[in-house]
Amino acid sequence: MSAPTIAPTPSLDEAIARHQRGVWRFLRWLGADPALADDLTQDAFVQLLQHPPLDCSDPALASWLRTTATNLFRSQHRRGRFGVPLDDPDALATLWRRNASDDDGERYLAALAHCLQSLPPTPRSAIELHYRHRQRHEDLAAKLGITSAGVKSLLRRARELLERCITNRLRSEP
Repeated sequence: MSAPTIAPTPSLDEAIARHQRGVWRFLRWLGADPALADDLTQDAFVQLLQHPPLDCSDPALASWLRTTATNLFRSQHRRGRFGVPLDDPDALATLWRRNASDDDGERYLAALAHCLQSLPPTPRSAIELHYRHRQRHEDLAAKLGITSAGVKSLLRRARELLERCITNRLRSEP
């Protein structure tokens, strides 16, 4: 019986060209802001350079990079308040495979953009101000003329609508 064939380590340039976008989007999906996602993506590739995995086939390398990125993100944010089970790598991998692995998140981002536009104006505004512009609940409450608790409730309902819409859209597209 022969030993299994293990894919050789690609050059760092090849690995970056193939996987950088997917790692960065995965980190954003976990909740990293763009600057942190940039830093952690770079750190993941430094780890690849320093300690390459044995199996560097494309799927195995993508999985290794996501696991490394998750660990780097987790070490940055021990609070774990990002809506995904950071302490369960298998659940993270399953969620990523189900939603984004085939195209590094392109379909997911398109569905998110579509669903965000389909929200009513007030929830859409609240989502964009809170997540894109990093405005606090108190600031949103003043802008929207509601209480801070009302903002939390509005954001929760808007996230639920987005989640349902994205799930439905991903299921209905080939």
